Amino acid sequence: MMTKLEETLMAVVYDRKEVACRRLESNRQYMDAYTRQQESDAHVEEIYRKRLSEDEIKIIRSHYEGESEVTCMESEEIYLQGVRDGVQLLIKLGVLSN
Repeated sequence: MMTKLEETLMAVVYDRKEVACRRLESNRQYMDAYTRQQESDAHVEEIYRKRLSEDEIKIIRSHYEGESEVTCMESEEIYLQGVRDGVQLLIKLGVLSN
């Protein structure tokens, strides 16, 4: 069960994540990497279709989707832990009250 403070901070965190994601759209390095990934994806799909059965393609896609999901969850938990640590520090410094 989250406290009111935690609920409020979580709302702020998710709003800030949206801002950060929008900011990435203006980051040239990110956009270049994103574009390369999209182009690579088309080539990989072509190779899959030429050399693998539909079942093999499904297995590979499932594997990489699962890997991406795990990485995303880990990154989000690390981010949230940083926020929690920051809040605890602010509480200990007396900036926030519990």
